[in-house]
Amino acid sequence: MQFQAQFVRFRTEDNRPVPIAFPVQVIAPDAEQAMGKLKRLASAGRWPTLADAVRLFGDGTEIDSFIRTPDHA
Repeated sequence: MQFQAQFVRFRTEDNRPVPIAFPVQVIAPDAEQAMGKLKRLASAGRWPTLADAVRLFGDGTEIDSFIRTPDHA
C-alpha cells in the first residue's frame, strides 16, 4: 500500500505545522508499518534537520503523526 509522508516544522507563534518539503511516498502493508519506517529515520540519524514532526496520509487523509523528541534523536 502507498502512503504519503509530509515533514513539518512548527511555527513558534501558534504551533501550526508548516511543510518543509514535498511529500514523500512510503510503501508498507499498513499505516503502522509505514509510521515505523518513518520513526526509524530518527533513531538512524537520518531525520531531516529542519523537521519537528512528520504527518502520514492515506488517500489524502491524515492518519497518523509523529513528533520527534530529544530521546528519538
